[in-house]
Amino acid sequence: MTISKSNLLFDEELKNNDLKYIMSQRHNIRFFDQKNIPSKELIEQILQDGHNLIPHKNNLVQIEINVWGPEYDKEKEALVLNTVCGPGKEHWRENGKYYNDFKILKKFYDEWRSIWLTGDNKRWNEFRKDVGIDFNEQVRAPYLLTFTKRDRKPSQKQLNNNFHSWVFRDAPNANQGHKWYLNAGIHGYGLALLSVNAGLSASFCKCYFNSQFNYTKILEPIYPNKPDKIAFMLGIGYRNKEVDFWAQLNKSEKDEYTFWK
Repeated sequence: MTISKSNLLFDEELKNNDLKYIMSQRHNIRFFDQKNIPSKELIEQILQDGHNLIPHKNNLVQIEINVWGPEYDKEKEALVLNTVCGPGKEHWRENGKYYNDFKILKKFYDEWRSIWLTGDNKRWNEFRKDVGIDFNEQVRAPYLLTFTKRDRKPSQKQLNNNFHSWVFRDAPNANQGHKWYLNAGIHGYGLALLSVNAGLSASFCKCYFNSQFNYTKILEPIYPNKPDKIAFMLGIGYRNKEVDFWAQLNKSEKDEYTFWK
């Protein structure tokens, strides 16, 4: 387990640019502080700021955001088992050798979590070799946001304010396919930056699957087998500073995907 300390250093030019600095501080951490819980009022302010500042085409919001607060900690603890990832995750998919065996998965999860909380690299190397799985622990954030689809149409307030109906009427295919993912992605990233600006951490998660053998109401939109009904999840809270994390630095070059015409 290659870990780098989270107190990364940035040059003075970067620190002097507030937006760049905030963007540089957003990392997809896994472990949130389960004892230091942000206030609901702070999260509500972030959500309100996002509503005020994040753009949506024609002001038609095509997403719903469900906020699962600290009172759903048991649901999130169950959910984390559905986020098993890594090369060994296929053992819990259909036809896998551990298919529907969530008891052994919970055992592996408890061991995995203990390794991370103690920072035992030797145990981690053995676990990775023998079991080959990870978990997206960030879904246990004090506040977990799930982004689902909302039909692209004016809200009641917009209709009361004489919203121009032709803006929506001339887009008959707006509610088809995955165009709403654009709304979700832009809004989610905006909320992540606003969270960092408020002194919090924000982590995305898309790797999860549903299972009748480990039901959680958080995943209800994707039952029985509709994984695209949740665009992604965003966990928000204070980072557990006693657990290190690493930043993925294996990036392509900008000029490999950006071309001047």
